[in-house]
Amino acid sequence: MFSFSEKQLVDEHGFFKFLGTMAGEQIARGAEHPTYTRKYKAAGGSDSLRKQLNQCWLRKDTTVLGEHYSFTPYCLRGGAKKRFGLTPDPSCQGGGFFLTLKKTEDDSISYVIKKLGDSLKKSSGLEQQEIVQRIYAYGVEYFLHQFCESVAVPQEGDVVVYPKAKFLQLGIFRESTPNWNSPEGGTVESVWNRWGAFQHDIFFVPTFYGDTATFYRLKKTVKLEDLTLKPHDPKTDPIPPSPLLYSQEEDGSLVFAPTESNMERRKIVDTYSTHTLARRIPEIHYLSHMSFGLVCYAYAFSQLLGVHSTSVKIPPIAFEMGGRDILHKYFTQTNRPQKGDLVVYFKSGSIKHWGVYLSKGLVESKWGFGGVYQHRFFDAPSEYGEFVRCYRLKDGLTLESLKEELDRDYAIPSKKET
Repeated sequence: MFSFSEKQLVDEHGFFKFLGTMAGEQIARGAEHPTYTRKYKAAGGSDSLRKQLNQCWLRKDTTVLGEHYSFTPYCLRGGAKKRFGLTPDPSCQGGGFFLTLKKTEDDSISYVIKKLGDSLKKSSGLEQQEIVQRIYAYGVEYFLHQFCESVAVPQEGDVVVYPKAKFLQLGIFRESTPNWNSPEGGTVESVWNRWGAFQHDIFFVPTFYGDTATFYRLKKTVKLEDLTLKPHDPKTDPIPPSPLLYSQEEDGSLVFAPTESNMERRKIVDTYSTHTLARRIPEIHYLSHMSFGLVCYAYAFSQLLGVHSTSVKIPPIAFEMGGRDILHKYFTQTNRPQKGDLVVYFKSGSIKHWGVYLSKGLVESKWGFGGVYQHRFFDAPSEYGEFVRCYRLKDGLTLESLKEELDRDYAIPSKKET
């Protein structure tokens, strides 16, 4: 296990001087911290130094402050240590770990994914930009859930996350040789504000990074759910009958059965949310790792089209005007939905909700501005209505041709065109 030193010295007046030992302390693993975690612990003037980093965040003063922080006396400048700061500052003793690596226009997400790109492509088959888009669309928890696993002790190349940061911040753990007064065990390589990549002690960061750092390792094999639309398979099984929950009309439409138990079940759905709802109705699964910021139709079509983005190229007005035009042009109603087909909810003849079919009567959908859920057809808010219809791609259409037609028919005009 790594040993992070907490060396402290005092000046002639008995006051602590900051020594650069900004590695925090290890937190025991458990339900709250399922992976290796370190928590910031103030040492000497470290609080003041982190506040100074806040002030110079938008300026290149960060490098100057880092040089002072990592000042190395002449007698200790041998070997790799010669790259550390060479200018002393009377306000801090120096000896911490800080190196300026390169200038970059990448944000912290893009930088880390590029650095780990080869390993990620080998495990998932996805290109770097595709993974970055998915993180932007679904949040860092999606990345950690799908691509990473927890660790007992960090090692070179692990992913570092500052979960309480005001702005999403990722880094890469480096098993570095310490500076003369920095802790044993390692540092973090990360991008600060798109203008520089640095290597630094774990908590030599602005205060708005928070007081916690968590560590994860890339999975060797990544299995991702594929919900993109596919040509219809005539061998697909029909929607499973469930007379206690719904009836099925000749055209394949499902009609909610307003029994006392079903009404009570829907009342629970309307009242509870997230993990609480899943505990009340175990058949409903809240996907806590999905943090999609837009509404149901944007989520459904991001899955169906495989774009995994918050900017699906279909104007919202196309859905807000009813969405029937889209259904009529590109889809055919079916009572034999397959994985990746469209599920549409109706109330009083109007479309109220969009989802994606999984299998065996299960749907995945985004509930308004809430979370993403996997649920049975009518285990959804009552405001979505009492009628459900499933739709598949029209014969002759492929995923690629659908994308082309949507771009042509619903292209969002550029500012020049307007």
